[in-house]
Parts: sequence; C-alpha cells; structure tokens
Amino acid sequence: MPRGDRKHQLIFDELVNILGERYVEDDPAVIEAYYRDAISPAALCEGRHEFIVLPGSTEDVQAIFRLANRYEFPVSVTGTGLFQLSCNAHKDYQYWCFIDPKRMDQIEKLDDDNMYAVIGPYVTIGQLQAVAMKKGLFHGVPGASCQASALAGNVFQNIHWTSWRTGVGRNLLGVEWVLPSGEVFRTGSLAMDRDNWFWGEGPGPDARGILRGHTGHLGSLGVVTKIAVKLHTWPGPAVIPTEGVQPEKKALLPPEQFRTFAPTFPSIEASVDFIAELGKEEIAGYVMKFGPWDFVCWYTSSFEEFWDEWDNEYWTNQKANGHMVAVGLWGVASDKQVKYEEKVLMHLIKKYGGVLPPADIAKRIEDLFNVCTVRDTYRHRFTRLGKVHLSGNNTDSLYDTIRSGAEDRLLKDEFTPPLHPMGPQLKFWSYDFGRTAWTEIDSIAERYTEESDRVGGEMMQREVAHGIQHGTVNSLYTALVTHVYGPHFCNVHQLFGKIKHTLDPKNIANPTRIVDMRALEGQV
Repeated sequence: MPRGDRKHQLIFDELVNILGERYVEDDPAVIEAYYRDAISPAALCEGRHEFIVLPGSTEDVQAIFRLANRYEFPVSVTGTGLFQLSCNAHKDYQYWCFIDPKRMDQIEKLDDDNMYAVIGPYVTIGQLQAVAMKKGLFHGVPGASCQASALAGNVFQNIHWTSWRTGVGRNLLGVEWVLPSGEVFRTGSLAMDRDNWFWGEGPGPDARGILRGHTGHLGSLGVVTKIAVKLHTWPGPAVIPTEGVQPEKKALLPPEQFRTFAPTFPSIEASVDFIAELGKEEIAGYVMKFGPWDFVCWYTSSFEEFWDEWDNEYWTNQKANGHMVAVGLWGVASDKQVKYEEKVLMHLIKKYGGVLPPADIAKRIEDLFNVCTVRDTYRHRFTRLGKVHLSGNNTDSLYDTIRSGAEDRLLKDEFTPPLHPMGPQLKFWSYDFGRTAWTEIDSIAERYTEESDRVGGEMMQREVAHGIQHGTVNSLYTALVTHVYGPHFCNVHQLFGKIKHTLDPKNIANPTRIVDMRALEGQV
C-alpha cells in the first residue's frame, strides 16, 4: 500500500477537513483491529484499509463519497463489525477508506401507533429491543446476536429467530440511501414526504429489491444511513427481569406466556413433516430445526462445560440418531393461547413419532431459548468454542432442506477431521409458517489453529464450485463472486454490472463485492 505517499496524505487531510481529526485514523495498529472477525471466511481477506473514518450524519457520508469520486479511491462500510469478508479492503485496490458508523447510533423515532422505528446504522438489536419492549413492541433478532446492527440485519437478510411469525424480508420500510455519487435516494413514502417513513414500496418499481435481495449489495451501491423497521406485538414484560451477575446472570420470561419444547424425531423427514404441520395450524412464535450442537452450545456457559456435555450419553445418541426441533409458544393473545397451542403441539409430536428430552435437559433448553430468541447471545456462544465454519445457506422450500442438507453434510464430512464429527444434523431457519426455509450446516474445530482456518476457506471454495456445478447458488458467500457463477445463471452478473456501472461509474463503492467490475470488463 502507498501509505504515506502524497495522495495518501492529501486524502487524509481532506477527510480530516470533513470529519475532524478525532474521527479519521490511518494508524496501522488501528487498521489491523478492523481486519478480521470470527467467521471462518474472513481468513481469505488479504488487504488492509488505509483510512478508518467515523461519520456522524448522512451529510458526512455524502461528503466522503464526493471526495472518493474526486480522488478515485474505494469506500466500504460495516454495520457493527460482523462478516468482515464482505467489506474488508481488497489487496488490488489502493487508498481504501473504511466507514465505521458507530457515531450514527440514534433511534430517531418510535411510532407505537403505526408500529415502526426509524434508526441509524449503529443502532443495535438490543438497543432497539429495549426501547420497543417498553411500548409493547419488539423487532426480531438474527443469529448475529443483540450487539449486531438492526439496520444492517434488515438490509442484509432480514432473518430472525422469530421469522416463523415475523417473516423474512418483510420488515424494511422507508430507506434513506447515499448513492456512490453522493446523492441521497429516499424510497417509498419518503419520496413524497421526508418525515413519513411508514411505507417502503415504490412509487414505481420497488427499489428495495436492488438494495437488499437476499444478501444485500454489501455496500457496493452506496451506504444506507437510515431506515424504518416494522415492529411486532410483544406479549412479554416491558423490561426482561434478570438476576445475578455475569457469568451467572439469568433472565427468565413468564412461563405462562412463553414455553419452549425440543422434541426429537426418528428421521429428518419426520421432523420436516412435523414442522410443515405446525405451519398449517399456524401456531408457535418460533420454530427452528437445530442440530444437537446448537442446543448444547446455547445452554452451556463455558468451553469446558460444552465439551463435557457434548460427549455425554444423551448427546452422543442424539448426534448419531436424533433430529431435534425447537418450538416456542407465545401467548400473544392470552395465556389460554399457550395452553391451546401446547395441546396441538403434543398431538403433532406424537403423530410424527417424536419424544421430548429428559426433564433436566428440557429445562436448560427452555430457560435459554425462551429469552435468547428475543434477546440473543448466540453469536458469543458460537465463537466461544474456538472456530466455527458455516456451510449451506440455501434458501428454498421447507422440503428442499432435505436435499440441500444432505449435500452440505457430505461436503462437511470430507473435512472431518480436522473438523469435529457433528452427526446427521439438519439445521434451518423456517420462515412464514414454514413456507420457506434457509439451510445452514455448522461445523466446529476443537481448537483454533492455522489448519482449521485453512479448512474454512477450502470449504467455502468447494461449496461455491459445487453450487455452480449443480445449478444452485447455495451459499451467501457466492454474493462475492457473482461474475464467476453468473454465466451459469442467465448471465445475472451482467445485469448486476449494468446497475453497478449506472450508480457507480468510477467503481468506488466496495469494489469486487456482488460483481467485480474489473473482471467483468476483462481487466483481470
């Protein structure tokens, strides 16, 4: 990198003029701190940013992009720091400027009558939930946990633990969006009234499809600086009661309003049939198909406790034979609703050959799952184990999870060892009462090593190649290589390229993500 040359210093001085000296940094030690996260594909990042900037407003972001257009340097943005692979500097680009929006952390409006909130990019899920719950409302939590950006989650995938009831892709309303040119684009009702955020569609074609899709544009089409998010009815207390201090702190929800059950079934097919029937009955607040490791990971409180529990008799049997489902019943209407849904649930468990876990394990699962589905700590538990690798990530019908899950397990087994044996797990997030599902197979390494890091990268590359070979795009990471798989899918990369060129003719907004314009234009 040409750190310290004349252009570097010129850009640094101009950024300081825009934001102030306190909010611009090019110290290599600070740069390194922004380089990696805990998700395995981050190991593939090879570049380093040259500037870290902390804008405080939409106008600041506009000024950064105008400067980037003038001096032709790349700009990318994070939410709250997860999935750095999607926004880290690429080694072939110089003078990379990285936006950390931590100063833009305001909840500007919470409209409890119309059930939405207007938020900036650094408003966390936990922050939004705390305010919304006091009004009898809540916003779903993704697996990234409550410290994650609520804005980024909605623009990225909009997946919640509670997507069974709150839906996927349906919670993004009005959007304020700084384009790579520095212009501000406002969608839906904001196009007519800048203070009216309630509506996201149109007028005309709905621009949120370009903005979000399944994985979003990852900052390759600019920066979203504000959004309105849909809120949902919250049947629980305004403040979640807690007792004790960390690491022994506990939070429990009223058992008459919130119940969690974790039946296990004799086959994958039976568990999926069970979930489909739950959807027909339209009961439960959340339904998740988990592998054994998810349950153990959630309810154990340390690395050592996890490995002790993971190898006990019950979970050893589950790894070999079990197909577990987590079902949460919510008394949104009344306590009677929970009692009624429990009767229906028990009937369906029996119908499909399911059995409930032993009472002590059932209690530990319920205590953690009840509250974690609305005030999530999953990502911290996920990364505590040393190294976790993701494969899968295919979105399709509920029954397609059987096919995609089998393919994902075969891929994972090729890397076991050094990955740890996980059993015949099938994990997916089910949406909209089971109408669609998103498959994810997780694998763990007992210790973090260079070998486990390498394996994560190899699994990702194999998965992308497998998807192209078999005519499916079954990984969120393929969003980074559209120009590679696009020719196999109606040349979709050319469509993305036209949109990118129109909105970002100088290719300054997070280049190489979604579509690599240099590769598309034959430069590399």
